[in-house]
Amino acid sequence: MKQWYVGVDGGGTKTAVAISTADSVPIQTMTYPTCSYQSIGIPESVALITKVVREALSGGGVSPQDCAGCCVGMPCYGENPANDREIVRLLTDALTPVPVYVVNDGEVGWAGSLACGEGIHIVSGTGSIAFGRGCDKEFARCGGWVEFFGDEGSCYWIGRQGMSLFSKEADGRLPRGPLYDLVHGEFGLTEDYQFIDRIVREFAPYREKVAGFQRYVLQAARAGDTGAHDSHAQGKTSFLRRAHQRFLLRRYLPCRRIHPGPSP
Repeated sequence: MKQWYVGVDGGGTKTAVAISTADSVPIQTMTYPTCSYQSIGIPESVALITKVVREALSGGGVSPQDCAGCCVGMPCYGENPANDREIVRLLTDALTPVPVYVVNDGEVGWAGSLACGEGIHIVSGTGSIAFGRGCDKEFARCGGWVEFFGDEGSCYWIGRQGMSLFSKEADGRLPRGPLYDLVHGEFGLTEDYQFIDRIVREFAPYREKVAGFQRYVLQAARAGDTGAHDSHAQGKTSFLRRAHQRFLLRRYLPCRRIHPGPSP
């Protein structure tokens, strides 16, 4: 009897997998690096998801033949029809005989947090996105516009704001606060401009590392750095306001249940 279900939640920083029966109680959970094809490419993304599912099934002692289905939530899914078709084709072939259903990672977050019910699921992780469903069963999405021109309130956005804040404090354009000394200590800087080389080489090429810089911003904000505090507050407030307006404008989606997603 096909009684097992596999859920894969892919994000910009990590990929989580869980196996359960219809009771939704996991018997096996595992975590892997990001499966975002924009970061690692489609072939690598499919290979990682295939590995994730197979290792989780093996670790849980579950045969693929006993799986009723596998739902994969992927970053960027739904934004490029040709890529979507290729991903579905490759995953279906790789995971046969397990039935595969692919959706955007915002949708699996909503499904998990609100049990597929009415409400809004908001994620502020590596990127930021809100996904919800109204009482008439219609879906809506806000955000997820990538870091180049969107993702306000995400860890990546706050990380970039923090880097900019350090440069302003170093220049004297803003008063030096706890962030300035924190970055000097964490990076072992002897000169301010050494920060440029470190960021360009070690952070800029990697979304997860830029997002990880938000930890310093948060520490500085808690230590009383007003610039760091304002960066956090501005990002979160801006995204929440836009998400709220987006869903209210659709009218059919009353903003009655909001479930905040995790930050890395």
